[in-house]
Amino acid sequence: MKKLCLSLFLFFLFFSSSLALEIKQAKIYRSHSQLILSLFFKNFPVQEIVLALKEQKHPVYLNFSFEFFKKRFLLSDVLIHKELYTQKLYYDPEVNLYFLEDNFGLKSFESPEELVLQILSLDSYPLRFQVKNNLSTLYLKTNLEISYQTHLSKDLRFTKKERKIRLKAEKIFSLDEISNQN
Repeated sequence: MKKLCLSLFLFFLFFSSSLALEIKQAKIYRSHSQLILSLFFKNFPVQEIVLALKEQKHPVYLNFSFEFFKKRFLLSDVLIHKELYTQKLYYDPEVNLYFLEDNFGLKSFESPEELVLQILSLDSYPLRFQVKNNLSTLYLKTNLEISYQTHLSKDLRFTKKERKIRLKAEKIFSLDEISNQN
């Protein structure tokens, strides 16, 4: 009985982690002394975000964090540069439009589906980090946190209680590997 319970627990643990939000792939291009980043996600909660936006009450936030570290032998790594990028998705009832507000400005959309299509990946984001010649000792740690509030349960049924949801994903990319892509 214990073996069966343990195997079921391990199966559900493995299965639930395979459905979690994660950063699937990053493409980083070098443009002179600047890096341009594109991130692609796996198991992005499209339906949940669309339904949260259709409630038209609370905004949805996507917070990105980019940290550049320098590797040191037998010592802790050193943080060289940290950069934050935020996307805010919300509905404005006065103009009956959905908006995407980020570090670059404000874009309007007629439906939440159009808006969510814009955030399925982070495309061509210019990092402010100035690239030096030696990339082999550097790595990039990316974090994504999606936060929103909804009256929907996990199986997408309406409930009276409002839930706050935070989804997190993190991935580390070596800049040595990135420099070999180009």
